[in-house]
Parts: sequence; structure tokens; C-alpha cells
Amino acid sequence: MAVDAASLITLSDLKAQLGIAATTDDTVLERCIDRASKSVESWCGRVFKENRYYETHDTTGQRRLVLKQNPVTLMRFVGVDWDN
Repeated sequence: MAVDAASLITLSDLKAQLGIAATTDDTVLERCIDRASKSVESWCGRVFKENRYYETHDTTGQRRLVLKQNPVTLMRFVGVDWDN
């Protein structure tokens, strides 16, 4: 088993922080990393790893657009109406 790509720390970084050199418990540590990462993101209500997101919003009559993920590092397109 490997650490999920969306996890917040790598196995090697965790082992370095904890001072662990042996590979005996790698599988347990990987599961702990995945579980902890998912718990943190669930509790915070957002994803922390940079990723691509596609969102559509009905903002009729509103002056602000609130995105589900932040911070935004790059926005490629903002359109109005379905013709865009």
C-alpha cells in the first residue's frame, strides 16, 4: 500500500520527523497518514492539496462568487451564460 496522492505528508517525511529508520511499520504508518489527512480535510471542510477543480454557480443577482476550494492559484475561465 502507498500513501494516497492527496495525503498531507509523505511517508518519508513522517518517518524523518519521528526519527524512524526501519520499514517494519510502513503499512501502518501509511494508513495512519491517509486517515489523518482525510480527517483534517473533513473537519476543515476543504481539500489542502493543489488540484484542478471545475465549479459552476448560479449567481443570479449576486455580486460575489464564493468558491468551494481556496486559495485559488490560477483561474482559467470565468463566463456568463451558457453560451461561453
